[in-house]
Amino acid sequence: MYQEIDYNYIPDFRVWGDGRIVWVEHLAIGGRKVYEGYLSHDEMEQIIVDFIEADFFKGYELFNNKDYAFDHLDIDLLDVARSELIDRENEEVFALVNLLKQGAGVTAEEYSPERATLHAILLDETSLPKGLIPQYVWPDDQFGYTLSPELVREISSNDLLFAWEIVNSTHPIVESNSEYFWIAITIPGITYFD
Repeated sequence: MYQEIDYNYIPDFRVWGDGRIVWVEHLAIGGRKVYEGYLSHDEMEQIIVDFIEADFFKGYELFNNKDYAFDHLDIDLLDVARSELIDRENEEVFALVNLLKQGAGVTAEEYSPERATLHAILLDETSLPKGLIPQYVWPDDQFGYTLSPELVREISSNDLLFAWEIVNSTHPIVESNSEYFWIAITIPGITYFD
């Protein structure tokens, strides 16, 4: 969370009170896949109990000099909230975080957004990483609009599915109307910046 602002950033996992869990798999070749599933009531309860037993909710800070390279975890319950950096030496909490990063064993489906906001920022060729040729061309005619400079637009359907593919690739850069754009999509409750 303390990296440069990337509007495409999705936390490694999020869990909601109804058991919904969304998590990110970072691919070795670059890019990512995003999954969604549901924990049962009993599974949710067990995870909370496991965090309690691992002393996650104790009222002290684990670090005096916080190292923001560590994973950061927020848990907000009805009557208690705790935000902490995860110390790899706290094996119980670290194991729980890793379990959640992998979807906690639930049946997974690839996440597919239904609506989002598209952000397109015009790049000049000197802004592109050296040697990068965009893999994607925005189908201006098919979607009925180009990615004009500083475009911000609500999207759904085919243009959202195409934009979702691009932002989950290694480089979210696309050509539109013979120009290059960096794009991001923000999705309420999924992307960090929504």
